[in-house]
Amino acid sequence: MKPDITVATNLVFKTDQKKLYEELVDKKRQNRKHQMHRKPESSGATCGTNLFKHNHNAEWLAEQRTRAENVSQRLDICITKDAEQQQLLKRMANWKAPG
Repeated sequence: MKPDITVATNLVFKTDQKKLYEELVDKKRQNRKHQMHRKPESSGATCGTNLFKHNHNAEWLAEQRTRAENVSQRLDICITKDAEQQQLLKRMANWKAPG
């Protein structure tokens, strides 16, 4: 901010805070309205296009494929509620913020 604007803003703040906040909100609304009416800088035709070609034969990809060959799929885990777990959870304290 410029010094003369800052002095004026400080004076308005000291005398009428409600007026200052209303002016600030109006400025934000005007800025949003202005941004909504702006046209996009680039056309949508280039949006989402890949400018670089992906190297499907990259060395690191081959290494990852060989590593993944021997990895087996994990078994599904079934979690059930039992009475002991429910009692334990009931006695636990709720989450608390530190401090």
